[in-house]
Amino acid sequence: MKKITLLFSFLPYFTFAQIQFTAKVIDAATKLPLTNVNVEHLASHKIVQTDQHGMFTIFRQKESDSIKISFVGYLDKIVETSKATGQSYELTPAVFQLRDVRIGYKVITKELGVTKKRGHKMGKLSAQLNQMPLFTQAVFMENDGSYKKAELKRIHFYMGSDLFYAPFSVNIHQNEDGESGQSIISMPIIYQATTKDSWNELDLSERHLTVPEKGFWVSVEWIADEKYSAQSRPFKRRMQDGTINEKYTQTYYGPEIVSSWDTGLGITYYKSSNGWWNRAAGTWTPALTGKTRPSYRDLMVKSTIEVIE
Repeated sequence: MKKITLLFSFLPYFTFAQIQFTAKVIDAATKLPLTNVNVEHLASHKIVQTDQHGMFTIFRQKESDSIKISFVGYLDKIVETSKATGQSYELTPAVFQLRDVRIGYKVITKELGVTKKRGHKMGKLSAQLNQMPLFTQAVFMENDGSYKKAELKRIHFYMGSDLFYAPFSVNIHQNEDGESGQSIISMPIIYQATTKDSWNELDLSERHLTVPEKGFWVSVEWIADEKYSAQSRPFKRRMQDGTINEKYTQTYYGPEIVSSWDTGLGITYYKSSNGWWNRAAGTWTPALTGKTRPSYRDLMVKSTIEVIE
Protein backbone atom coordinates (compact mmCIF):
# COMPACT_ATOMS: atom_id res chain seq x y z
CA MET A 1 0.00 0.00 0.00
CA LYS A 2 1.11 3.50 -0.73
CA LYS A 3 1.79 5.96 2.12
CA ILE A 4 0.80 9.59 1.68
CA THR A 5 0.63 12.64 3.90
CA LEU A 6 -2.62 14.30 2.85
CA LEU A 7 -5.05 15.00 5.67
CA PHE A 8 -8.10 14.97 3.45
CA SER A 9 -9.02 14.73 -0.20
CA PHE A 10 -10.92 16.77 -2.72
CA LEU A 11 -12.95 15.11 -5.44
CA PRO A 12 -12.88 17.00 -8.73
CA TYR A 13 -15.98 17.84 -10.66
CA PHE A 14 -16.27 18.30 -14.41
CA THR A 15 -19.20 19.39 -16.49
CA PHE A 16 -19.95 18.03 -19.95
CA ALA A 17 -23.28 18.63 -21.66
CA GLN A 18 -23.33 16.68 -24.90
CA ILE A 19 -25.38 13.59 -25.78
CA GLN A 20 -27.61 12.21 -23.04
CA PHE A 21 -27.40 8.46 -22.46
CA THR A 22 -29.58 6.49 -20.02
CA ALA A 23 -29.12 2.82 -19.13
CA LYS A 24 -29.66 0.29 -16.37
CA VAL A 25 -27.33 -1.90 -14.27
CA ILE A 26 -28.53 -5.29 -13.01
CA ASP A 27 -27.16 -8.32 -11.18
CA ALA A 28 -26.09 -10.95 -13.72
CA ALA A 29 -27.42 -13.79 -11.57
CA THR A 30 -30.68 -12.42 -10.18
CA LYS A 31 -31.43 -9.87 -12.94
CA LEU A 32 -32.43 -7.42 -10.20
CA PRO A 33 -31.45 -3.73 -10.42
CA LEU A 34 -28.36 -2.59 -8.49
CA THR A 35 -28.48 0.68 -6.55
CA ASN A 36 -25.58 3.11 -5.95
CA VAL A 37 -23.38 1.53 -8.63
CA ASN A 38 -20.52 3.80 -9.80
CA VAL A 39 -20.59 4.64 -13.52
CA GLU A 40 -17.57 6.56 -14.83
CA HIS A 41 -17.45 8.25 -18.24
CA LEU A 42 -13.81 7.49 -19.09
CA ALA A 43 -13.29 10.41 -21.46
CA SER A 44 -14.38 13.09 -19.00
CA HIS A 45 -13.93 11.16 -15.71
CA LYS A 46 -17.43 12.27 -14.72
CA ILE A 47 -18.91 9.75 -12.27
CA VAL A 48 -22.59 9.15 -11.51
CA GLN A 49 -24.42 6.50 -9.50
CA THR A 50 -27.45 4.37 -10.28
CA ASP A 51 -30.76 5.17 -8.58
CA GLN A 52 -33.06 2.80 -6.69
CA HIS A 53 -34.18 1.29 -10.01
CA GLY A 54 -30.63 0.70 -11.22
CA MET A 55 -30.88 3.55 -13.73
CA PHE A 56 -28.21 6.13 -14.53
CA THR A 57 -27.81 9.02 -16.96
CA ILE A 58 -24.56 10.39 -18.34
CA PHE A 59 -23.68 12.99 -20.97
CA ARG A 60 -21.26 11.63 -23.55
CA GLN A 61 -19.18 13.53 -26.07
CA LYS A 62 -19.88 11.23 -29.02
CA GLU A 63 -22.30 8.48 -29.99
CA SER A 64 -20.05 5.69 -28.71
CA ASP A 65 -18.01 6.37 -25.56
CA SER A 66 -16.44 4.05 -23.00
CA ILE A 67 -17.85 3.83 -19.48
CA LYS A 68 -16.60 1.90 -16.46
CA ILE A 69 -19.19 0.27 -14.20
CA SER A 70 -18.00 -0.73 -10.73
CA PHE A 71 -19.59 -1.82 -7.48
CA VAL A 72 -18.15 -3.38 -4.34
CA GLY A 73 -18.68 -7.13 -4.39
CA TYR A 74 -18.83 -7.27 -8.22
CA LEU A 75 -16.37 -7.51 -11.08
CA ASP A 76 -15.71 -4.20 -12.86
CA LYS A 77 -17.02 -3.84 -16.41
CA ILE A 78 -15.89 -1.45 -19.17
CA VAL A 79 -18.33 -1.15 -22.07
CA GLU A 80 -18.97 1.00 -25.14
CA THR A 81 -22.20 2.97 -25.04
CA SER A 82 -24.43 2.44 -28.04
CA LYS A 83 -26.50 4.98 -29.93
CA ALA A 84 -29.72 3.83 -28.29
CA THR A 85 -30.49 4.50 -24.66
CA GLY A 86 -32.31 2.11 -22.37
CA GLN A 87 -29.63 -0.61 -22.47
CA SER A 88 -29.08 -3.00 -19.55
CA TYR A 89 -25.61 -3.89 -18.30
CA GLU A 90 -25.01 -6.95 -16.12
CA LEU A 91 -22.47 -7.08 -13.29
CA THR A 92 -21.10 -10.43 -12.15
CA PRO A 93 -20.78 -11.00 -8.37
CA ALA A 94 -17.24 -11.63 -7.13
CA VAL A 95 -18.03 -13.78 -4.14
CA PHE A 96 -15.39 -15.39 -1.95
CA GLN A 97 -16.64 -18.69 -0.58
CA LEU A 98 -15.75 -19.10 3.09
CA ARG A 99 -15.15 -22.45 4.67
CA ASP A 100 -17.59 -23.79 7.28
CA VAL A 101 -17.03 -23.18 10.98
CA ARG A 102 -16.40 -26.28 13.04
CA ILE A 103 -17.86 -25.94 16.50
CA GLY A 104 -15.26 -26.35 19.24
CA TYR A 105 -15.56 -26.84 22.96
CA LYS A 106 -14.73 -23.29 23.98
CA VAL A 107 -15.81 -19.92 22.58
CA ILE A 108 -14.00 -16.67 23.43
CA THR A 109 -15.27 -13.20 22.44
CA LYS A 110 -12.61 -10.91 21.01
CA GLU A 111 -12.59 -7.35 19.60
CA LEU A 112 -10.51 -6.27 16.59
CA GLY A 113 -9.86 -2.90 14.95
CA VAL A 114 -10.07 0.48 16.70
CA THR A 115 -11.31 -0.85 20.00
CA LYS A 116 -11.01 2.36 22.04
CA LYS A 117 -11.92 5.97 21.32
CA ARG A 118 -8.54 7.65 21.62
CA GLY A 119 -6.31 10.14 19.87
CA HIS A 120 -7.44 13.56 18.64
CA LYS A 121 -10.70 13.91 16.74
CA MET A 122 -10.46 15.26 13.20
CA GLY A 123 -11.66 18.79 12.57
CA LYS A 124 -15.22 19.20 11.32
CA LEU A 125 -14.21 20.49 7.87
CA SER A 126 -11.72 17.65 7.28
CA ALA A 127 -14.41 15.11 8.16
CA GLN A 128 -17.01 16.76 5.89
CA LEU A 129 -14.71 16.71 2.87
CA ASN A 130 -14.30 12.97 3.34
CA GLN A 131 -18.05 12.28 3.64
CA MET A 132 -18.32 11.95 -0.13
CA PRO A 133 -19.61 9.33 -2.60
CA LEU A 134 -16.82 7.34 -4.31
CA PHE A 135 -14.59 7.93 -1.27
CA THR A 136 -14.07 4.56 0.42
CA GLN A 137 -12.35 3.90 3.74
CA ALA A 138 -11.33 0.50 5.04
CA VAL A 139 -10.15 -0.64 8.48
CA PHE A 140 -7.93 -3.72 8.79
CA MET A 141 -9.03 -6.32 11.34
CA GLU A 142 -5.78 -8.16 11.90
CA ASN A 143 -5.41 -11.71 13.11
CA ASP A 144 -2.68 -11.39 15.74
CA GLY A 145 -2.06 -15.11 15.63
CA SER A 146 -4.22 -15.88 18.65
CA TYR A 147 -6.89 -17.77 16.71
CA LYS A 148 -7.36 -20.09 13.75
CA LYS A 149 -11.13 -20.53 13.74
CA ALA A 150 -13.51 -17.66 14.42
CA GLU A 151 -16.90 -16.29 13.39
CA LEU A 152 -17.65 -12.62 12.73
CA LYS A 153 -20.59 -11.53 14.90
CA ARG A 154 -20.83 -7.74 14.89
CA ILE A 155 -19.30 -4.58 13.41
CA HIS A 156 -19.37 -1.35 15.43
CA PHE A 157 -19.15 2.24 14.16
CA TYR A 158 -18.53 5.24 16.41
CA MET A 159 -20.89 7.84 14.96
CA GLY A 160 -20.49 11.58 15.42
CA SER A 161 -23.35 14.07 15.35
CA ASP A 162 -23.18 15.22 11.70
CA LEU A 163 -25.78 13.39 9.55
CA PHE A 164 -25.22 10.35 11.79
CA TYR A 165 -28.58 8.87 10.70
CA ALA A 166 -27.74 8.83 6.96
CA PRO A 167 -27.34 5.36 5.38
CA PHE A 168 -23.97 4.17 4.12
CA SER A 169 -22.60 1.08 2.41
CA VAL A 170 -20.62 -1.55 4.36
CA ASN A 171 -18.54 -4.34 2.84
CA ILE A 172 -16.23 -7.02 4.24
CA HIS A 173 -13.16 -8.16 2.33
CA GLN A 174 -10.58 -10.85 2.77
CA ASN A 175 -6.99 -9.74 3.35
CA GLU A 176 -4.66 -10.32 0.40
CA ASP A 177 -1.00 -9.54 1.15
CA GLY A 178 -1.88 -6.54 3.28
CA GLU A 179 -4.50 -5.18 0.89
CA SER A 180 -8.27 -5.25 0.71
CA GLY A 181 -9.21 -8.16 -1.57
CA GLN A 182 -12.39 -9.92 -2.65
CA SER A 183 -15.63 -9.37 -0.79
CA ILE A 184 -16.71 -12.18 1.54
CA ILE A 185 -20.39 -11.22 1.41
CA SER A 186 -22.53 -11.48 -1.71
CA MET A 187 -23.63 -7.83 -1.66
CA PRO A 188 -22.71 -4.71 0.35
CA ILE A 189 -24.91 -3.98 3.37
CA ILE A 190 -26.75 -0.66 3.54
CA TYR A 191 -26.57 0.34 7.20
CA GLN A 192 -28.19 3.22 9.07
CA ALA A 193 -27.07 4.20 12.58
CA THR A 194 -29.53 5.27 15.26
CA THR A 195 -27.45 6.97 17.95
CA LYS A 196 -25.04 9.92 17.68
CA ASP A 197 -21.79 10.39 19.60
CA SER A 198 -21.63 6.71 20.52
CA TRP A 199 -20.97 3.20 19.20
CA ASN A 200 -23.60 1.72 16.89
CA GLU A 201 -23.77 -2.00 16.16
CA LEU A 202 -24.34 -3.92 12.92
CA ASP A 203 -25.42 -7.46 13.85
CA LEU A 204 -24.04 -10.16 11.53
CA SER A 205 -24.62 -13.18 13.74
CA GLU A 206 -27.28 -14.67 11.45
CA ARG A 207 -24.87 -14.71 8.50
CA HIS A 208 -22.42 -17.17 10.14
CA LEU A 209 -19.38 -15.58 8.50
CA THR A 210 -16.12 -17.41 9.03
CA VAL A 211 -13.21 -15.04 9.71
CA PRO A 212 -10.35 -15.49 7.18
CA GLU A 213 -7.15 -16.65 8.89
CA LYS A 214 -5.16 -13.73 7.46
CA GLY A 215 -7.58 -11.15 8.82
CA PHE A 216 -10.15 -9.07 6.99
CA TRP A 217 -11.10 -5.50 6.06
CA VAL A 218 -14.28 -3.59 6.84
CA SER A 219 -14.90 -0.88 4.24
CA VAL A 220 -17.45 1.94 4.23
CA GLU A 221 -18.64 4.08 1.33
CA TRP A 222 -20.98 7.06 1.35
CA ILE A 223 -24.08 7.20 -0.86
CA ALA A 224 -25.10 10.08 -3.13
CA ASP A 225 -28.60 10.75 -1.84
CA GLU A 226 -29.87 14.34 -1.86
CA LYS A 227 -32.02 13.59 1.19
CA TYR A 228 -28.82 13.25 3.21
CA SER A 229 -26.72 16.09 1.84
CA ALA A 230 -25.36 19.23 3.47
CA GLN A 231 -22.94 22.08 2.81
CA SER A 232 -19.47 22.03 4.33
CA ARG A 233 -18.06 24.84 6.41
CA PRO A 234 -16.64 27.65 4.23
CA PHE A 235 -12.96 27.28 3.34
CA LYS A 236 -10.41 28.87 1.03
CA ARG A 237 -10.02 27.29 -2.43
CA ARG A 238 -8.27 28.23 -5.66
CA MET A 239 -10.74 28.16 -8.55
CA GLN A 240 -10.07 26.97 -12.12
CA ASP A 241 -9.64 30.55 -13.34
CA GLY A 242 -6.88 31.11 -10.77
CA THR A 243 -8.92 33.26 -8.39
CA ILE A 244 -9.19 32.50 -4.67
CA ASN A 245 -12.63 31.94 -3.18
CA GLU A 246 -12.35 32.70 0.54
CA LYS A 247 -15.77 31.24 1.40
CA TYR A 248 -16.05 28.20 -0.84
CA THR A 249 -18.40 25.44 0.30
CA GLN A 250 -18.77 21.88 -0.93
CA THR A 251 -21.77 19.56 -0.86
CA TYR A 252 -21.13 16.39 1.12
CA TYR A 253 -23.23 13.32 1.78
CA GLY A 254 -23.54 10.69 4.41
CA PRO A 255 -22.84 10.32 8.09
CA GLU A 256 -19.89 11.27 10.23
CA ILE A 257 -18.04 8.17 11.37
CA VAL A 258 -15.57 9.62 13.84
CA SER A 259 -11.90 9.62 12.81
CA SER A 260 -9.08 10.27 15.23
CA TRP A 261 -5.48 11.34 14.69
CA ASP A 262 -2.54 9.88 16.56
CA THR A 263 -4.22 6.61 17.50
CA GLY A 264 -0.94 4.70 17.31
CA LEU A 265 -2.59 2.06 15.10
CA GLY A 266 -2.39 3.02 11.42
CA ILE A 267 -4.91 0.43 10.23
CA THR A 268 -7.17 2.70 8.12
CA TYR A 269 -6.74 3.15 4.36
CA TYR A 270 -8.78 5.06 1.84
CA LYS A 271 -9.26 5.48 -1.88
CA SER A 272 -11.24 7.71 -4.23
CA SER A 273 -12.19 7.00 -7.83
CA ASN A 274 -8.56 6.41 -8.90
CA GLY A 275 -8.71 2.95 -7.37
CA TRP A 276 -5.48 3.22 -5.33
CA TRP A 277 -5.52 2.44 -1.62
CA ASN A 278 -3.62 4.98 0.50
CA ARG A 279 -2.79 4.82 4.17
CA ALA A 280 -4.49 7.54 6.21
CA ALA A 281 -1.31 9.10 7.54
CA GLY A 282 0.15 12.52 8.14
CA THR A 283 2.07 14.38 10.81
CA TRP A 284 1.25 15.51 14.32
CA THR A 285 2.83 18.29 16.40
CA PRO A 286 2.05 17.96 20.12
CA ALA A 287 1.71 21.32 21.85
CA LEU A 288 3.91 20.25 24.76
CA THR A 289 6.98 19.28 22.71
CA GLY A 290 6.45 21.24 19.49
CA LYS A 291 8.21 18.44 17.60
CA THR A 292 6.51 17.18 14.45
CA ARG A 293 6.35 13.41 14.08
CA PRO A 294 4.51 10.85 11.92
CA SER A 295 0.93 10.13 12.89
CA TYR A 296 -2.00 8.03 11.69
CA ARG A 297 -5.69 8.76 11.24
CA ASP A 298 -7.96 5.84 12.03
CA LEU A 299 -11.67 5.46 11.45
CA MET A 300 -13.50 4.44 14.60
CA VAL A 301 -14.60 0.99 13.43
CA LYS A 302 -14.22 -2.28 15.32
CA SER A 303 -15.57 -5.81 15.10
CA THR A 304 -16.56 -8.53 17.53
CA ILE A 305 -15.59 -12.11 16.72
CA GLU A 306 -16.10 -15.41 18.51
CA VAL A 307 -12.94 -17.49 18.63
CA ILE A 308 -13.46 -21.25 18.60
CA GLU A 309 -10.90 -23.29 20.49
